[in-house]
Amino acid sequence: METIDYGIDLGTTNSLIAKYSKGKVEVFKNPVGYKETLPSCVAFRGERIIVGDKAREYIVKDPLNVFSAFKRKMGTSEKYLIPSLMTYYSPIGLSAMVLKELKNFIPEVQKPSSIVITIPASFDTVQCNATKEAGREAGFEEVVLLQEPIAASLAFFNEKMNDAGSLGKWLVYDLGGGTFDIALITIDNDEMRVVDHEGDNFLGGVDLDQMIVTQLILPRLKEITGKGDIDSLINQRNGPYEKLYYILLLKAEEAKKELSINDTAEIEFTFEIEGEAARDIYFEITRVEFEKLIEPKIDYTLAFIQKLFDRNNIAPYEIKNIILIGGSTIIPYVRKRIGESTGIPVNFSADPSTAVAVGAAYYAGAKIKTLPTKLIETPNETAIESDVQLQVAYNKTTKDMEEYVTALFENLPSNCTYRIARADGGYDSGIKNAAIKIGEFVMLKANAVNIFTIKLYDELNTELAIPNAKIEITQGLFSLYGQTLPEDICIEVDDMNNNTTISEVIFARNSILPLKKTMFKELSRTIKKGSTDSLIINILEGNQSVHPSANKVIGVIEINGSMLESDLVFGSDVEITLEISESREISVNAVLTFTNQSFNHIFNPMEKYISISKLREELRTLRNEINRSIEKVLEGDDYEKASFLNDILEVCNALIKDASTLREADMDERKYQLEEQKRRVATQYYNVGLNNSPVYEKKEKIQNMKLHIDQVMNFHNDIPDNIREEYKILLDTNPEIMKSTNHFNLNGFYMKLDKFYSKLVYNVPSMLINHFVYLQGLPASAFTNEKAARKLLDQGEKAMEKTNHNELLAICKKIWAELKDEQTEIEKIKGTGLGS
Repeated sequence: METIDYGIDLGTTNSLIAKYSKGKVEVFKNPVGYKETLPSCVAFRGERIIVGDKAREYIVKDPLNVFSAFKRKMGTSEKYLIPSLMTYYSPIGLSAMVLKELKNFIPEVQKPSSIVITIPASFDTVQCNATKEAGREAGFEEVVLLQEPIAASLAFFNEKMNDAGSLGKWLVYDLGGGTFDIALITIDNDEMRVVDHEGDNFLGGVDLDQMIVTQLILPRLKEITGKGDIDSLINQRNGPYEKLYYILLLKAEEAKKELSINDTAEIEFTFEIEGEAARDIYFEITRVEFEKLIEPKIDYTLAFIQKLFDRNNIAPYEIKNIILIGGSTIIPYVRKRIGESTGIPVNFSADPSTAVAVGAAYYAGAKIKTLPTKLIETPNETAIESDVQLQVAYNKTTKDMEEYVTALFENLPSNCTYRIARADGGYDSGIKNAAIKIGEFVMLKANAVNIFTIKLYDELNTELAIPNAKIEITQGLFSLYGQTLPEDICIEVDDMNNNTTISEVIFARNSILPLKKTMFKELSRTIKKGSTDSLIINILEGNQSVHPSANKVIGVIEINGSMLESDLVFGSDVEITLEISESREISVNAVLTFTNQSFNHIFNPMEKYISISKLREELRTLRNEINRSIEKVLEGDDYEKASFLNDILEVCNALIKDASTLREADMDERKYQLEEQKRRVATQYYNVGLNNSPVYEKKEKIQNMKLHIDQVMNFHNDIPDNIREEYKILLDTNPEIMKSTNHFNLNGFYMKLDKFYSKLVYNVPSMLINHFVYLQGLPASAFTNEKAARKLLDQGEKAMEKTNHNELLAICKKIWAELKDEQTEIEKIKGTGLGS
């Protein structure tokens, strides 16, 4: 079996490609210029496309036809106009050009069809899909994604650390050209785990360059030239200073690098504007000015570290080192500030420019290709089916040159033999007599992933097909336990009690990929066959604690009435299975149990659009909600909470002010940054525990529901033991719920209690009869259709006489669908159709 072996660091400012071979990693060099790094820069010169250093040189000559930092807009609907061609390219298309150029670094005989490409740990699903698409456009048939902090960690621990020195907790601080990530990792028994992470996809060296331009260069330029409109028009697309903007960004980047070595940096360029004579501009900026400028940004990254500590209940002294990677960590102030602020030793022994590519290659060296390949040892396609089951046990990683493998056979026929062979032919146990339990020392290839196959033969020497016959053992390298999910994956469900929808978590953040889960949801309303009404399965990415509108939509399955084979009755089940691969492909299968219909969808969104007007409206709506909440808590004399809400309100007002200056023609990423900041503020607000139903009211409802269920459990003797056990587990797994101040968590637990109570009614005959008697006693005005309800009640009476529990249950469900909603006076939300 072949491994991928090749890894690419697709960076915002620079990209690299590396290969794993025989325990070592080689970073390829550009045949032209013999440099390892390739600037992620594309220039269009007439019909020619130039990538890399030559493209970067054209920024000064023809900046409008040169493009860089497009990684920051991966997964967006942004398009770049190429004036020389009068056509548009997407960030995906430009990234594909960089990837194609990197392929040229590899000798012709080695061109790979599979590749590992790194991404920031905080990349969302849309950005991941866009990156994979860029890889496919570049000609790679198989694209596997790897989070950048993980890649850097693999490089660091495989090349810099020994076993004794590596055990424990570490932080990876990755401040690159366009993104920032901080990851908390642990090393145990040669296995690396990512415990938690935080990050910002719009914070990096590019932002520091923009700050140098807007806050250090432009004030001096305005003073020298007398042009007071420069700062307001400098980043406007097709504006008078568009060319100047790109030139100044390049000058800022060069000055930033120079200030990492010297105390001053020269800014020198020609100021040209139509209708005026060109002017040579020269001045200096100092390291002191630069450090004061970037201090707030670095403090912002340090706040992420504290957030990780608080969330994981760890202290700085528990961290062995902070590993620095990313080009922006070369800045002396960054290294100094991190060390002084945290008190943790700062380790910058890893090469910040190559560590991610090297780690990607290490990962690729342990990653099996899924493409069809010609193997050294191919499975016998004539192997016959058998009932034999196989369980194997072994260490997946080891520093030893041999590993003991034990295997346990079930349903083993008599007179069988077995054989264990390594895929590269370097080890073969030979044919031996099989027993129910066998043990074998297998020899390992150094610094490599060793793949073995166990084969079983009957007494006629015919191979028997058996499960779990493949063994993978990594020798001499740190292995990765798994990549983590950066954000919660949720489904939007109806909370009819509060006339709203909520985000119900399917997979929590930091869950280890790949993932699969099947859930059953009940319909919150009846959907008629042939109607325009719809059942909506809305999959979200973000934070389970916030309102669905504050999360990102991954994809939607909408099942309308015209697609139904019969009515979907209120309370009937929808079986939903969701799978996420290691590279974040998401597939959803929904089965309507009432109509026995199945709907499948693979979500592969590659673009997201940020509407400036919608962003402004959402910020204003959030501000209004916060103001109402402040009034509410002040009525209850909760001044501490009011103060906290005022702090959130102040941030929200600042965002509103910033958003008011956005223009569609702006060339920077401010609208994406503001969208991300809006989501963070919304998360803070919703976590306070305020919305239309105060937290204390929700706790009171939980207590009342629990008291009612306890009374029922004590009164009814025909409750099955398994249902009693289910109630005990429900309480045992939520011991701290009443201490929560999160409305959505409390509401979720209340809905679980409510659902459990419904289950009692469904499964306990005496309770169902009591409930039916209750329905019989309701006035006619309680039903939307009195005649239909009366007919159902008569049918229920007959079912009770026949003691037919299943028939009575089906009738009760239909009666429930005819009940009027107590809140008909309130404008009801339509919702998704899925109950919480």
